[in-house]
Amino acid sequence: MEVPSGEAIYFIVDMQKAQEVNYFRIRHRNTTQTFIRWYSFDEIAGSIDGVNFEVIASNVVITDAGVASQQESPNITFPKSKYRYLKFYAQSANCFYQSSYTSQGSSVQIQELYLGLNP
Repeated sequence: MEVPSGEAIYFIVDMQKAQEVNYFRIRHRNTTQTFIRWYSFDEIAGSIDGVNFEVIASNVVITDAGVASQQESPNITFPKSKYRYLKFYAQSANCFYQSSYTSQGSSVQIQELYLGLNP
């Protein structure tokens, strides 16, 4: 999927049925390429029907995303919610790696995304 630099990008997770969740964890694709990692999400939103989304959390930081040796983030909590679909949305520059040799619009990747519910 190609998106012009500066435009919003997002991905949607379909959990097949409404389920309670209150955290996610990211396993980054590579331990040496921190420039392809997500650094935060502007919003995490939930939906029952996949069309109408409600914001669950805003300005969600991915802990230690810039630490190359940290391939997996810790559990990142958000308010307990029960939805079928979760949308992870990013547009602001702080969601992506920033340096002189790369810019927003290059590439951002995840190896695995874990969702869960802590009691």
